[in-house]
Amino acid sequence: MNKFTIITINYNNKVGLQKTIKSVFDQSFGDYEYIIIDGGSTDGSEEVIEQCAARLSYWVSESDKGIYHAMNKGIAQAHGEYLVFMNSGDCFHDSSVLEWVAAQKLDVDIAIGTVECVGTGGLKVPPCNDLSMMDLFRNHPPHQAAFIRRALFEKGGFDESLVLVADWSFFVDRLIFQHTSYRRLDKIISDYDMSGLSTMQTDLLREERYRVLKAFFPERVLKDYEKYKYADSPLLELIPELNRTAGFHRMVYRLVKFLLRCYHWIG
Repeated sequence: MNKFTIITINYNNKVGLQKTIKSVFDQSFGDYEYIIIDGGSTDGSEEVIEQCAARLSYWVSESDKGIYHAMNKGIAQAHGEYLVFMNSGDCFHDSSVLEWVAAQKLDVDIAIGTVECVGTGGLKVPPCNDLSMMDLFRNHPPHQAAFIRRALFEKGGFDESLVLVADWSFFVDRLIFQHTSYRRLDKIISDYDMSGLSTMQTDLLREERYRVLKAFFPERVLKDYEKYKYADSPLLELIPELNRTAGFHRMVYRLVKFLLRCYHWIG
């Protein structure tokens, strides 16, 4: 059994596919299998795949029902211990990534590293230390930097009824409800192509995330989600200090309420 299975899905992104394939074949660690699922591209992507077919464990070019259907097709052909989803346009950060991860001797179900966002001047998104429920409320773990034990997919793959957040739904289910183990990887794993579908449809992203949460939690629990949405507010930094000065705390509360009334009145 190979240590890793790398799965790339693609549709009419020939240039991005070429970059992804090169980043995979440039890896110094060779104990992996590589699967490419193409959605019936008409831009020359199939010809690119055919040129490297001898180095692939499986590939197909045919119409599919969307991103997560394509990813599930890749999962069905996978045999590695850990799966990595590096879709067209996304690339391993450097040639030593798989070698470094293999040297960590992973003994967890899910391990996630850092992604560097392409076209942002070097913006890096590190993984959370523990991936608590609040972390998952606030963040979307990047599948481009995740190593997922293949056995986790024996309970089912990605929810194909979702367009953008099936991977996030998978992480919520496995990490919270299935009690799977997690480890943070302190290394940049991938360069994330920010032109991807989920980066351009924020309204649908929020709508689908809330739909997933409603399926997982009763309404009484979802009330907390409304609070978590404001967890990044800079005002929260003041709460510990305000709690040490009860009188001043009440004065600030009244002042803020007054200012809000003025704001709404002026608006």
